[in-house]
Amino acid sequence: MIHLCIQWERSLAAALTEREWVESNYVPTMEEYMKVAEVSIAAEPIVLSTLFFVPGELLSDEVIASYDYHHVMQLVNRAGRLVNDLQGLEVRYDIKS
Repeated sequence: MIHLCIQWERSLAAALTEREWVESNYVPTMEEYMKVAEVSIAAEPIVLSTLFFVPGELLSDEVIASYDYHHVMQLVNRAGRLVNDLQGLEVRYDIKS
């Protein structure tokens, strides 16, 4: 359960960073943006939350701390953020797919 709290804290901190960027008109580098944006999409706490409702055993601390888990979550976060950003641009600029 502590892992879930940590992920929500990270997501909220990332969202606050994005808000600070907007308020100060700061344009981050792509590297800065992706580091924060991958977390602010909040895919990891959402995935972890849903796992509490799956019948069977919860993920062990070992699994959650593993490289494979973190790598998969990084890819899920990155893909989710990029798709979300593309959809936002389509709406903002009225782009028809």
